[in-house]
Amino acid sequence: MLTRTKLLLIIIAGFTLWGSSTLYFRNRNPFFHGSIDSEIIKKTDPDPSNADQASWEVLSYGYELGPWPLRFQDEPVVSTLTYQKGPPDKFIPEMNLIWSPTHAEIRIEGPRTPTPVQSRLLWKIHLGNKLFNAGEKKSFIDTAFPDLKPYGKKIKKISWFEGETASSPAGIHLQIDFANSQIDRYILITEEGITQNFTLTASKDSVGDDARKLFIQVLGAMNAKNTLSEPRYWMGQKLKQIRMDQIEAIQNPKLRYERLIQVRNELLSQLAVDPRSIAPFFHLAGIVHLLGISLIKEKKVYFKNQESWLVGTGPLLTGLIHYVKDFPDSGDQKNERDAALANMESLLEDFLLFEQRASQKI
Repeated sequence: MLTRTKLLLIIIAGFTLWGSSTLYFRNRNPFFHGSIDSEIIKKTDPDPSNADQASWEVLSYGYELGPWPLRFQDEPVVSTLTYQKGPPDKFIPEMNLIWSPTHAEIRIEGPRTPTPVQSRLLWKIHLGNKLFNAGEKKSFIDTAFPDLKPYGKKIKKISWFEGETASSPAGIHLQIDFANSQIDRYILITEEGITQNFTLTASKDSVGDDARKLFIQVLGAMNAKNTLSEPRYWMGQKLKQIRMDQIEAIQNPKLRYERLIQVRNELLSQLAVDPRSIAPFFHLAGIVHLLGISLIKEKKVYFKNQESWLVGTGPLLTGLIHYVKDFPDSGDQKNERDAALANMESLLEDFLLFEQRASQKI
């Protein structure tokens, strides 16, 4: 049985250990070092008609709406995702825009609401204030940047960024430095304090430099929204304009594949702002299957990144199936869910079989 003295010593040791770990975290974490730098992102207005620029399309991946490039380094930008528990109750946790495999990729994380909930203005003031409540600051950091701790001293820069207009996005820019690559994470914060991470990982070479410049253009052209109603309406109207018969009628295979990739990106954008419906998951699986089968049948290389799209087809179809399985198997959506799963599983089986037969003929 513990004596009162031993119990007191254990309590004191526990508080000492907690205090030491907290102090270590604060000393290692640059957010606790006081004021952070300021950064202004100039307003940009990409012109799709300008041949010297990438072609652009207005999309939304959360509480922002703005033009995103359809091409990078003369190759189509391809969006993808891997399964993580999320919809239909939450946003898709993560999706990726592949600008150049191994050279430039953007990770987009679904919106999060830190606790305590505070306005963007208050977070701006508090994050640069060394005296701000450490527990609340840590809660914000854990929500907005859950993987901060492993980077440690590799964090090269922290700044508060803002655009030139009231509708421009604002938040925190973290720059993380590695030997051969650089991570630029922009934590966008809405006026109500909801956060969303856009992270560019790019190589330290000319390709990476071009990606960083282009990403700044994207940020400078964004319009930050306080609700999801406008992004959802925009993407809903865009999807209504898709005509598969018109796509199939495109005679030039390269142009047809580019259009399929564009539709794939549009469907993923739709899922980013509204993951509550089964139909976009099903339609996306159909586009992914069609693109994969067509590329295998064609047996011709139109794009240098073409092989990576094929490699990712099976995993993407599998991830979409898992997302639909998370929808309730009872209630109003049960019949739609069951029908979608049956068709999607058939698409996956068909693609894998087709892929296997094609590899055996090589």
